[in-house]
Amino acid sequence: GMIPDGDHVVLVQKLERQVKVGDKWNKDGTKTVPPEEFAVAERDCKRLHFTLMITGKGSIWHDLYLGEKSLPFLKNFMEATGVNITKDGFDPDEAVGKQVGINVATKEDPTYGAQTQITKVWKV
Repeated sequence: GMIPDGDHVVLVQKLERQVKVGDKWNKDGTKTVPPEEFAVAERDCKRLHFTLMITGKGSIWHDLYLGEKSLPFLKNFMEATGVNITKDGFDPDEAVGKQVGINVATKEDPTYGAQTQITKVWKV
């Protein structure tokens, strides 16, 4: 069901590594791949697809893109989940099983209608 707007503490339930095939991010244009295939994919064509669980309310997806302009969001989420970031990078699998605070807001999208979005994340 729809996650109500507001602040929630969530459990990072699972992570899928996804690569864009063709020109769009969606069911038909995105595939989940093994880590080694993900590693060599073009940076602008990959994302980390997290499933966040809210006890008693359901789950919400959180997509973090690996393109240059998305890196601050990615770093912010990793730090909020307590993942260690070094100069060599980080292991996103470490986020799974961790708790994180999120704020959820419903926004109207001209194409898709009402979209539930995560507007911010923080360490709990």
